Amino acid sequence: MNKKRKILTVAAMVVFGVIIALHCVTRNYYGGLTLTEYHGTKAHGYYVGNPPAIKDVNMPLFALAVFYLGIFSLMGGNPNQEKETIEREKAESGVTAGHSAPSANLSKRRKADNYFARAWRGEVSLGRSYWLNGVLLGLGLRLTMGTLVELAKEDPTLIARGLGGALMAMIIVMVAWMIWWTVGTWRAANAYTGFAGWAALVRILLVIGVVAVLVAILGAVGK
Repeated sequence: MNKKRKILTVAAMVVFGVIIALHCVTRNYYGGLTLTEYHGTKAHGYYVGNPPAIKDVNMPLFALAVFYLGIFSLMGGNPNQEKETIEREKAESGVTAGHSAPSANLSKRRKADNYFARAWRGEVSLGRSYWLNGVLLGLGLRLTMGTLVELAKEDPTLIARGLGGALMAMIIVMVAWMIWWTVGTWRAANAYTGFAGWAALVRILLVIGVVAVLVAILGAVGK
């Protein structure tokens, strides 16, 4: 990761922390700071004391992820990691100095060289694997799951009319996505040749992310 990307990542983490703080902390009646307390459902509930500055963090975090990903991609990739990936692909396809691989091997390689396969093997950049495949895509899946759960709570009869099947399908999709993202990003962290602290931080965040997804799935099943 180059210097510009490091600065961008630090800035994004600071903004992320500010968004979470403005959602979880509010001012009490005495002018001091206190944790936000909310009772009831999302549609029918109330805040104990003053509401937070940011009531719903989904949209701000979604916007942050989109802008971060776009700027991060424009700042260029990791040349060392990309070079290693190209050399590994040539070795696997049988390309050596002065020799060309059989066309059948190349054709087979191209078929297996789609984005999802490369991400699974950890061959995309660490930032893209974590932010695009994890944060951005995961947020979209959680928003979809949350919407389905809210619909089921507002009208339980929808469960027997097909919503239950949609919920089960979303759970399967989220489990499949979690496995794909976790394995791919972990491999990308192992292949990362930049500052070791970023790879270690990503591994920690991966564990936290997996736990959060499992809690969301169990919560959806329980409701």
